[in-house]
Amino acid sequence: SCRAANRMNRDGSFVTLVGYELSHPQAGDKNLYYPGDGGPLLREKSLDLETVYPVEAYVEKWLAHRAMMTAHLHARHLQAFRHTELCRLIEVYSNWGCCEQAGAQPPFIPALRADFTGQYALDALQSGWRVGFCANSDDHMARPGWSGWHRVERAYHGGLTAVYATALTRKAVFDALYRRHTYATSGARMRVFCTANGVLPGECLPAGSVRFEIEAAGEQPIAGLELIHNGQVVWRRAGTGGACLKAAPEMPLRDGFCYLRVKQSDGHTAWVSPFYLRHSSRKGGLSK
Repeated sequence: SCRAANRMNRDGSFVTLVGYELSHPQAGDKNLYYPGDGGPLLREKSLDLETVYPVEAYVEKWLAHRAMMTAHLHARHLQAFRHTELCRLIEVYSNWGCCEQAGAQPPFIPALRADFTGQYALDALQSGWRVGFCANSDDHMARPGWSGWHRVERAYHGGLTAVYATALTRKAVFDALYRRHTYATSGARMRVFCTANGVLPGECLPAGSVRFEIEAAGEQPIAGLELIHNGQVVWRRAGTGGACLKAAPEMPLRDGFCYLRVKQSDGHTAWVSPFYLRHSSRKGGLSK
């Protein structure tokens, strides 16, 4: 798979990343990505399935290769392994449905048959975990950008992850993912640009007066924009019937997180990675 990914990578036209999915009884389901052309494939169990390798033994190897994790939420393992340097992104949507928060649409299929209290993306943010948003398919068909086939009895169209990258290169795309400069969609190819006091999503900025610059363009008319601060909607703007919508709200925001949610008229949604607000007088100041 490394050879195939590296063979298909074409900076400037088609970017691939080397990685794999880890399903570990301690770490849960995480997707691992490496910035270069390879990295260690670490198995959760021995080949005879008798021994489960402790995930702590892998951390040093992952960090040595500057690996990055994204949290896949369908298996109730959100809190199983919270290495904040490794785990940079959290899934907010996949073909299992929306896992932003309980009751989100379309319904998160695993939560229809199991208790997911404390296991949603919003729970991670409210617990103080600094992560960006991503969306995936999880259809296991290796068809980038399309997931019309599903390996489960009931599923939705897969999601997409967009990055604010400086160039279409492996390095630039990986760096944007690593820095949480991302937004996620439920499958629609929406173009969303959002900054807060001039910084990109995923970054920290001082709490206080915050001015957002928002531009959204959809495949269908934009139904509305919402800013969510610490789990509560603090600003809304209805769409005007067109496929594009701009806004520049300004408001005082206290410590915590704030992210943008964009709705199309057909129900498709985009979630922009949170901005993290800190008072500069707090111990440690503004972290990277």
